[in-house]
Amino acid sequence: MAAREQIIIALSKGHVLKPLPPDGGGQWGCFPLQQGESLVAYNERDVAALVMDGLIERVPDVGYILARKPKNTPGTPADRATSGEASDVVRIFVICTPKSGSSFVVTLLQGLTGFGHLSPRLGGEPMLEADPYLPVIESSKRPSVSQLHCHAKPRTLALCERFSIKPIFLTRNIFDSLLSMKEYIDKFPHQQVFPNYYESETEEEKRAYIINVYAPTFVRLAAGWHKAWKGQKAPIFWCTYETFFENPFLHARRMLQHLGLDYPDGKIQEAIDAVQEDRTTTKFNKGVTGRGMLSFTPEEQKRVIDLIDSYRGFDAREAGILI
Repeated sequence: MAAREQIIIALSKGHVLKPLPPDGGGQWGCFPLQQGESLVAYNERDVAALVMDGLIERVPDVGYILARKPKNTPGTPADRATSGEASDVVRIFVICTPKSGSSFVVTLLQGLTGFGHLSPRLGGEPMLEADPYLPVIESSKRPSVSQLHCHAKPRTLALCERFSIKPIFLTRNIFDSLLSMKEYIDKFPHQQVFPNYYESETEEEKRAYIINVYAPTFVRLAAGWHKAWKGQKAPIFWCTYETFFENPFLHARRMLQHLGLDYPDGKIQEAIDAVQEDRTTTKFNKGVTGRGMLSFTPEEQKRVIDLIDSYRGFDAREAGILI
């Protein structure tokens, strides 16, 4: 009887998921928290992930029930920390400012290693900013490569430390990136991500939108990760678009060394050649360095520079977003 009273998941404040009575068909139900019962540290975002994974489902007038019984009952954070969870699974995080060549690097690493692709996010807009989500990382038991536009938050840095993740950070000259993003969403509409952009009537309005909406995300990403890199908050491999594509072989090999992976030079070059031929997967645009500055007026350039200068202590030239 005690086992049937065990709390499994806190669905929301004051409600828990636990077994139904013996005649409940072996499923689980949502119940109010009773006096003396303890909560497991799960929140509503965790519940959303369980729904997406097909573990639980919403039943009208009842709450959530399990679609299938979990193989293991979740423990408390302390239990999980001492459970001997595998940290030897190679998880590669390619974290980047958008339009910085990350699709090329991710495709290259997947092709070279044979690792699968993992999207460890829940919520947020993957194209702009979305944090890695712990339950997804915990459940991934196979080597993987992930592409992320996430900020250097303490919990993200702690997650990297916990799972021995050595992030690769990619960035680019900000004006080239701004122009590349504009050309990309002009060619491939993203109304759900940038709805107001498509209401702009002139090219000047479109450039203003890119500077007002996209540039702040870009600078915050670069400044935050640069601070973490300089402060050695995590073993970060810092690389710019310009540096990487000047010598893809050299920097691909350095990335692999950073990750503790070793492949023959011939195999590295073959993987690079294969990715260079696949311009659809890599979202290749123009690949010309320096043309972005010429596409913005001096007044627009000043707005971007003023934005960067508002991050005190951030060396944008060292970071590679200004050349």
